Amino acid sequence: MHQHLPTTRTPLPATLRTTLVALALVAVAAAAGAFCTQPAGAASLPQYLQTYKYVGQFGSHGAADGLLDFPNQITFGPNGDLYVADTHNWRIQEFMTDGMWVRSIGVTSRPDWGGGNLGFDQPQGVAVSSDRVWGVDYSGGLAWFSLTGTALGTTSGPNAPSDLFGQPNEAAVDGQSNVYVADGGINNRVDKFDSTGAFVCQISDTALLNPVAVGVNAAGAVFVADSVGGKVLRFSPTNVARTTYSLTATWSAGGLSTPSSIALDSAGEVFIGDIGLGDAGQVVKLSPSGKLLARWGSSGTADGQFTFLLGVAVDPATGYVYVADRDANRIQSFQLLDRGPKTYASASLSVKKGKVVTFKYGVAEDVSAKAITSIKIKKGTTVKKTLSLGSVKCGSWLTKKWTCTLAKGSYRWYVYAKDLGGNAQVLVGSKSLTVK
Repeated sequence: MHQHLPTTRTPLPATLRTTLVALALVAVAAAAGAFCTQPAGAASLPQYLQTYKYVGQFGSHGAADGLLDFPNQITFGPNGDLYVADTHNWRIQEFMTDGMWVRSIGVTSRPDWGGGNLGFDQPQGVAVSSDRVWGVDYSGGLAWFSLTGTALGTTSGPNAPSDLFGQPNEAAVDGQSNVYVADGGINNRVDKFDSTGAFVCQISDTALLNPVAVGVNAAGAVFVADSVGGKVLRFSPTNVARTTYSLTATWSAGGLSTPSSIALDSAGEVFIGDIGLGDAGQVVKLSPSGKLLARWGSSGTADGQFTFLLGVAVDPATGYVYVADRDANRIQSFQLLDRGPKTYASASLSVKKGKVVTFKYGVAEDVSAKAITSIKIKKGTTVKKTLSLGSVKCGSWLTKKWTCTLAKGSYRWYVYAKDLGGNAQVLVGSKSLTVK
């Protein structure tokens, strides 16, 4: 039995990757126009997305040590190693970040749920605390091991046999070594256990339709990926001592379709593995508040592409993002190239009839890209002047001067940018101007 995620896919909308320009214009003359908001009807500021590049991969299909068959959830342990739920090989494997195999867990020292159920059947999830490896079996339940792989305990549900897991998938640990299990299917909840494996509480909400993955940040907020709802839910503890969680946010991240996994980095940023409808997967990165920061991935077997994305993890030492590509039986890694817009200094304007206007602006996008920028000055809806600012390299500042020939009156500046490929212009800023 496998994780119940939809496999029928239709194409996602293409993501527009347009080079962005930030322009801050401040009038310092006594009669200059005030700092105004963008007029109604104008395009909003385009979303800047961070850039990740493919770094490398390891793994291939097989049953020998270090080979994979249907890799599912992946996570990092406190020793810096990567742990993989190797579903169809009925084990958890531990690797160094370069792909060197360390050990298999659950093969020689097997979990035992009783009733003749010995060993993993369909291990889907894995989480690692300071002294435990926690494995989630889709058919069995939750098992825990020492860091060297010795079996220590199991449970088939929060209060077995009266309350059993439904379809347990992925797991996560918090700073106190509590363990959270996404329990989808008939239960549609998250079960919480303490560091000994004893049941603590449940997170249950009508918004949970099929929770398949879970993550916990440093403040104890619980993030749940829901494959049916196509969203990520954030629950914050309202009673720190024990049991009650409240729903504080619902994120669709501009178009999640089938989120399958979730990971958080040390800054609280959220990484979501999304199987996608049409593509075989993408990675979506959100800020702690839910702002879309990055999105990458497409269908295929080439470097950086995915066949069926089921696991995502962030290396706490390097920030590299590791992705489990199920049908290709490989683990790929990605490196952040550019974190996004830098801090921009304001431009100073000396705006009087027949005088010089000075522009200073900066560009942020892929580290080697350039942008072509221009300014249109309008009086009402009439374009009175178009000024080409030319090409500027990303990450740099450029100063332009222009002799103003406008008559006295009130105007607005509209700043546009396009990439060197000639893609359609995008409005990136608008400010008011009064010429005396």
